Amino acid sequence: MLKIVFGVVIAAMAIPLAVVLMRFNRKRLHIIRCAQAADDQQLEDIYSQIDHLGTQTPSCAVLARTNRRSGTDTDWTIPVSSFVEPWAGGTISTDASAGVSFRRASSTTPEPVLRGQVYRIVPVPRNLTKTGKERNQFSPDKYVKDNPRLMSALAAVCPEYPTDLLAYLLAAGAETFEFDPIFQARVGGSPAWVQDAEFPVCTECGKRMSLVLQLPGALLPGKPMPDGTLYLFGCIKHPAQTKTVTQLS
Repeated sequence: MLKIVFGVVIAAMAIPLAVVLMRFNRKRLHIIRCAQAADDQQLEDIYSQIDHLGTQTPSCAVLARTNRRSGTDTDWTIPVSSFVEPWAGGTISTDASAGVSFRRASSTTPEPVLRGQVYRIVPVPRNLTKTGKERNQFSPDKYVKDNPRLMSALAAVCPEYPTDLLAYLLAAGAETFEFDPIFQARVGGSPAWVQDAEFPVCTECGKRMSLVLQLPGALLPGKPMPDGTLYLFGCIKHPAQTKTVTQLS
């Protein structure tokens, strides 16, 4: 008798959960289909609105989704934005044969290409806080607040879920609309740690290094690492000094 009661209770809990998961997945797939159906101009209309949101000069960027491809799955390069000093003007590339190995090249490429997929560099809005400090704003919810032009551009692509669409576009490391900063590909700025903070120090001066690149493992060349996030750090005083940190969820 006890087993029967226990089975009924489990079933009563499982059915509502299954319904929730089905609705979540249906919404997720709808948003992905909308994004994949968008043309270049529609996505550019969205990103160009974000370009002008901040009141201060940007210090970092995120890599946002496009529907364009360039080359093959082995093509992998990220140009460093002009405002990410002192690495501006360089290019970050990887060597898949060497495992998790990043290198900085002096030549530049016009736009990021990860695994043959083209991404759009979107400067992260930077504003002054009430205390007068400059702060980067990563949350898509804050972007659409009191911004009818951005909402209109998003609604032109996905009328049902415009804000969720933006979260999907700006977090290229996961196929979900639930925004999590660890799924963002960031150039410069601050890291969104999967676990506790793990800042490396420069071997020359002993100073804490700054973030050059945050990369969800799903975007790595070769075999993806969907449960990991990689962080490339560099020393501002000694730009040639770089170190890589990997964290797993």
